[in-house]
Order: sequence, then C-alpha cells, then structure tokens
Amino acid sequence: MKTTLSLLLFAATSCLAETTKITFPAADGLEITADLSPSETGKATIVLFHQAGSSRGEYATITPRLNSIGFHCIAIDQRSGGRGNASGGITNETNQRALAQGKPTSFLDAIQDMEAAIAQAKTRFPETPIIAWGSSYSSSLVLKLAGEQPDLLAGALSFSPGEYFSPKDLIATAAANIQIPTFITSSRSEVSQRQSIFDAIPAGSSKIEFTPTSVGRHGSTAIKPATAGHEEYEAATDAFLAQFLPATNTPTTLSLTLTDGKDIELNLSGTTGTLSTISVSSDLKNWRTLATILLSEEATALGDGAMAKSERLFYRTAPATGENIAAITGVTTSGTPTAYNFAVEITSTETGCDQYADWWEVLRADGTLAYRRVLGHSHVDEQPFTRSGSPIPISADEEIWVRVHMNNGGYSSSAFHGSAANGLSPATLPPTFAPAAAITGNLPTGCAF
Repeated sequence: MKTTLSLLLFAATSCLAETTKITFPAADGLEITADLSPSETGKATIVLFHQAGSSRGEYATITPRLNSIGFHCIAIDQRSGGRGNASGGITNETNQRALAQGKPTSFLDAIQDMEAAIAQAKTRFPETPIIAWGSSYSSSLVLKLAGEQPDLLAGALSFSPGEYFSPKDLIATAAANIQIPTFITSSRSEVSQRQSIFDAIPAGSSKIEFTPTSVGRHGSTAIKPATAGHEEYEAATDAFLAQFLPATNTPTTLSLTLTDGKDIELNLSGTTGTLSTISVSSDLKNWRTLATILLSEEATALGDGAMAKSERLFYRTAPATGENIAAITGVTTSGTPTAYNFAVEITSTETGCDQYADWWEVLRADGTLAYRRVLGHSHVDEQPFTRSGSPIPISADEEIWVRVHMNNGGYSSSAFHGSAANGLSPATLPPTFAPAAAITGNLPTGCAF
C-alpha cells in the first residue's frame, strides 16, 4: 500500500558529495581553512563553527546527515581552537597559521573568521538561505552576529551558549535584537547558563529552546552519531531546520517496515490533503513530534497509528480517526499577572502509558511556549480529570491558547483561547499550529502507570 506525503518530512537519501578542503581570507588577511560539503539536493546552507580547543573535525560525522536531508555545509577552523577533537583529531590549520603569524587567537578574535565563512557561503550558494551553527563559545558568537547584523543570517543554531566573555551580559544584550528563527540547546546541567540568553531573544523571532531527556553533552558533540542520546538532538534540530527547506524538495522514496512485518512505501512528492503529524520514539512510549506532513485524500496506510522501526528509532503518524484524542473541556484562572494558576479540565481516550494525555500547555499568540504542565501518569479511571499548574508568566491581557497533547496522537484541535483577564472560551486550533513546541521546554521523562 502506498501513501503520498509532502512538506516537512526528512528522508535518508544518497545525495552526498565529496568533502573538499578550501581556504579563504579573514578581514585581517589570515587564511581560513574549511571543509566544503555540498549536497546534491541542497536548498539551504549551514555554516558550522567548533568549540574551544577543537577544529572543523568536530563536524566530520555530522555533515553527512545534514547533506542527506538537503543542506550544503561549510565547517571551518577558527583561529581560537586547537589540534583537533576526539572524532578523528583533525588539525586546526587556521589556529596554526594565526600562532605562526603572531595574530590574536581569543574567542572574540574568531568573529572575523566566522564573518568570512558566512560571506564565503553566500558567494558559493547565493540562492540559498544561510544558517549559522555554533558550538560552545562559537554558539554564543553566532547569537552575537545574529543580533548585531540583522541581515547576515536566515537562522541560527546554538549548542551550549553562555556568557563566556566580558562584559558578562555581552551575548544577552546582542540576543535582544535577534529577529530570525533561533534554536538553542545544551546538556541538562547547562540550562541555567543559557537561560538568560534565550529569555533575551524577542518572542517574535520564532525562538526554540530544547532540553534533552537524557543527561546530554556540551556543544555540538551532543549530536554526533557516537554520542548516547544523540537521536533526540537530531529530532529537535530536524524539526527546526525543516522550515528552511521548501515543500517542493526533490521527490524521494522512503521505505519503512511496520512492526507486523508489512512494508509501506512513502512517496514524498508534493500533494495536498488532510493534516497529520509524524512522531519519533526510541522506546515506543515517549513520543516526540518530528514534523508536520500532509496526507493525500486516499492515504490510510499509516492512519491507524502503526509504528515502524529504523535502527534504534520508531516512527509513526497520528491516527486519522478519533480513537486516541484529548480535548480541553474547561479552564479556570486565578492569581495575579506573571504568576497565574490555571486549572485545566481534560477528557481523553486513555488506555494506560501506551495512550494517555501527557501534558497541557499555554501558548502565546505567536506560538511560543509560555508554560507546560507535564502529566506524569495516565487517567484511565478518572475522566474527565482536572490538573492545575502555576506560576504561569503571562500578563493579564495577553492573548493565549491552552491546548492538550496526547503521547501517541500529538496535539488536539480542541483548545481554549482568550486572556487571563477576560476569560478563555472553547476554540479550534489546528494541530499544525506551532508544532515545534513539542520539542521545547520541559517534556515527559516517563509514565508512572
């Protein structure tokens, strides 16, 4: 049976080109070494910057996957770096030249190297959006560039940013002017050092914050294939990067095998139809939204929530029927501005940890997450049920949405809309509204029963 899909679903393809070492000058004349990895289907370009004591080799095992989903890549050696890293020990040639020529090699001195690399990307791939990806200190500098040069980039990814410089609010000050889609992540232990920077970015910039359920790792090392838990970082970055690839991407065929042994072929050519979502899981219990897709009218093959396994990950779409749904039936508010308490009544078709409402959340009008109340267990024998959450950091008149999420069905179109001051009433919210919220903020770490 065949199902036609389109839009934001990434598929593995054999569209890799050979990596070529290139050089180009920084503003002060220092020659920068970089690895150029074009994609045969490239519709966007990512410029990758390493962490301290490292080199372009930090991305040697990361760029092939980015190429395969449609991104040209340029990974550079910055002058502030070192010999190499654990994944191959590739020498940082730019750092060696800088030391030999007596040029400064501090973190901030590397900004001109990064600017030169972005300019190089625009020269080589002038028709594509340019996205900057930083690791540790360079992830902070990516945000500095995005805030201070508004027309420089189309998007930014920041792995483990912090205020590594003087003054100590240098990055947050620049981040306050960011107006492009921005993705920030880190290990769990580093959340506090990135929080003030993330909070400084205006809500209207489509910012996304991701915290792994695992311990995680510092910098871009977290997403390396050899790193434990890298899959959830991949799913989060894929969901963010999807917005930079057009829906008219080259048609590709992705074959999945269902757990019952039946094969399904997914043809990713363009079409229109009813809305659904695709999710990913590593344990068949804790699901995350991976992408929003469109199902053609005759598509029913994945409509029953079937699951497919690919290596250590499982994929499935939300059911087309109403067998696993959740609906918000009431919202009451109390408290004061910036510290409201919401009591949310939910009715849901639950069977246990395999199917239950796993959170409700408050969204601002632009789709950014204001608050999430995680539900730690199912409510099979308590329907409807009410759970409260606070403090919710919204103003009295702020326009908000309250919606509910099912662990195996994604977001419901049943929502409440309004403001804390004027009250909230039932409203329909498309499940595709702000899909990236499903990988933002606090997320379930398991289900008790």
